[in-house]
Amino acid sequence: MPADSGYTADWRATVNEFDSRSLSRETGYSRDELVQGHVELFMNMGGDETSDPHEMFREYLEFMVVGGHSKEEREDFFYEMGIDPRDIDWDDWRDLMGYGRE
Repeated sequence: MPADSGYTADWRATVNEFDSRSLSRETGYSRDELVQGHVELFMNMGGDETSDPHEMFREYLEFMVVGGHSKEEREDFFYEMGIDPRDIDWDDWRDLMGYGRE
C-alpha cells in the first residue's frame, strides 16, 4: 500500500488515537501495520466495487474496528456493502483486533 494511498488518513479520520494505541498495544503491530492489515482484509472481502473504496473502507473501520453496533446494524452493513460475512477471514480479523492473544 503506497504511503499516499489515503487509507492512513481514512484510519485517522475514523479510529480515534486512544483506540489506535490500544490496538497497537494489544496486537504488537504499529499503526501502519494495522492499517496495512485492515486494508488487505478489507480488499479481500469483495463487496460493491462500484462504490468509492475510501468511503467503503471508512465504513468497514466504523463497523469492524471501532464497533459498538447492534447485530442488526452489522447485518445491514454487510448487506449494503454487498459482503457475505462467510467470505471474511475471521482469523486474520481477530489477529488484527488482538483477540485471543495472551
